[in-house]
This record gives sequence, structure tokens and C-alpha cells, in this order.
Amino acid sequence: MRKMILLLGILIIGILIAGCTQSQSASSAAPTASATTSTPVSGGQGSTSLVPGTIKVPVASPITIPATGVFVYVNYIGSFSGSYGAPANMLAVQDSGERLYPVDAVNGTVSAGFAKLDSSTHPMTVKIYKNNQILTDGASSNPKGMVNITANL
Repeated sequence: MRKMILLLGILIIGILIAGCTQSQSASSAAPTASATTSTPVSGGQGSTSLVPGTIKVPVASPITIPATGVFVYVNYIGSFSGSYGAPANMLAVQDSGERLYPVDAVNGTVSAGFAKLDSSTHPMTVKIYKNNQILTDGASSNPKGMVNITANL
């Protein structure tokens, strides 16, 4: 009787192991990139469609500097914070990525001071533009680096 129970136990374990190691059938496989269903997703700069089984990374459009006006440009892959504008009217921001901030000044002095909020060595660039021309610029690759620039309009 013991032998029979032992053989029955080995048989059951063998069946369970065989069932666990069989490959997935084609009907239960994960969706592939050729799937035709899509779900519209609203994004920051338009819409995109997601197809199950694919990864779609949105591509950001490069910033265009307007032909007229005064602007502060900041480009950093991580997060930054700082302030910009005319000395009597500085505006504080916290952001990330490539940004262009308009300055309500046509003459006088414009300042910009930004700090990286992380310890990476990726470069942060800050520029002051007037009428699509760079008046001054600065950069920092230091961890928690800062860039402070001033331009006379």
C-alpha cells in the first residue's frame, strides 16, 4: 500500500511539473505590435495613439525663439528652479526640460538665476535673448550647479 501511495504521489507531481513547464499556446500569448486596436490619448502637445505591445515616446518640438521681444531660455534635462526678469519684477519658476520665458522689458536690465535641483553632472544652459539675438548666456555641469546672468537691453 505504501508503494502505491508513493507511486501515485510521484505521478501527480510529474503531471504538475509537466503542466507548469509547457510553453504558452499562440492563443494566450501577449499582444504584439501588429495589433489593430488603438486608444486615443490626449497629450500636452497633441494626441497620440497607443497600440498594445508597443512603446511610443513623444518627441518634443524644438523651441523657436521669436523674432521680437525679450526672452530667457533655460535647458536642463532635470528639474530646476530660479527667477528671471527685470530687477523690480522678478518671476520665480520651478520646471524641467527646455523652456522659454517671456520678459516684459524693452530696455533696462534683465537678470536670470537658475539652480539645478539634483546632483547630476548634466549641463544646464541659460540664455537671455532680445529680438532673436543672444545677449548673454551661461552654463553649469556641477552637481546642484547654478547659473546667474545679467544683460543690459
